[in-house]
Amino acid sequence: MRAAIPDKTPKRASPRAQALWTADIWGADQTDAVCLNVSLGGMALAVGAPIPVDTLVRVTAFVPGLGPVHATAVVVWARRYRGEGRIGLRFVRLSPEALAALQDHVSASLAA
Repeated sequence: MRAAIPDKTPKRASPRAQALWTADIWGADQTDAVCLNVSLGGMALAVGAPIPVDTLVRVTAFVPGLGPVHATAVVVWARRYRGEGRIGLRFVRLSPEALAALQDHVSASLAA
């Protein structure tokens, strides 16, 4: 009997769109960041130094044409990449307005 081949299909609940937005993060300290990509469930950011996993943070991303998007999120992964920190956030609180702004951006990016 042969072993089952593992399913490598992405498990994301919503699609991810590229984004190069500036952002501010508040956790233990405030830090500047650049949002690299975003989905309705979270975002990946470049930061000066990784923020520890499981840290609860507030983030404000400055979305061109839409203005600031505020969210509360938890760090789900953190690593170094080419000398800078990278973190992945999962949103835990997002206003209806912020959700609509992200939905607009993701939909427009996928349609392009």
